Amino acid sequence: MAYIVPSDISQLALSGGHSMELDTLADLKKSLPADYTVFHGVHWARDYAGGTSFGEIDFVVVNRSGEMLFIEQKNGPLEERNGSLVKVYSGSPKNVGEQIHRSINKVRDKFRWRHDRSVPFEVSYLIYCPDYRVVNVNAVGLDGDRVVDGSTRDELTSRIEKLLGPGNPNDEAHRK
Repeated sequence: MAYIVPSDISQLALSGGHSMELDTLADLKKSLPADYTVFHGVHWARDYAGGTSFGEIDFVVVNRSGEMLFIEQKNGPLEERNGSLVKVYSGSPKNVGEQIHRSINKVRDKFRWRHDRSVPFEVSYLIYCPDYRVVNVNAVGLDGDRVVDGSTRDELTSRIEKLLGPGNPNDEAHRK
């Protein structure tokens, strides 16, 4: 069973957490082995001279080597338009691929700013849209191995394990 942070899912539900994400979190806890830690609702901020960028990553899965997989979960209807997978919020379209890559890039930039560039920062991603079937993954500019949709939702755990692996806590490249 995976270790979950925060560990008390019931408290998240009581505080108004997104129920679909909490269902996913419960599934990950139950289905992933103890080689993984799953962080839910990870907020990040990155300061620049011109201001501060903010964001949130739905799930960060970490293996025993410290390698990470960011998961962006999109519930409900999505659209495939202009070469992108899009979620519409209050009439405003948001590109799902750009959203996950923005988070990766901002977190990576902050890590490199705070640490020596020789320290490895391994991060991968997965887009999880359990209510939507992506019709043409190539047309929306995403790697099919990094998308779990409504037709493959039962493969979420196996896809995480395939992309991330259990890791090795004795791996020299990740003990710094």
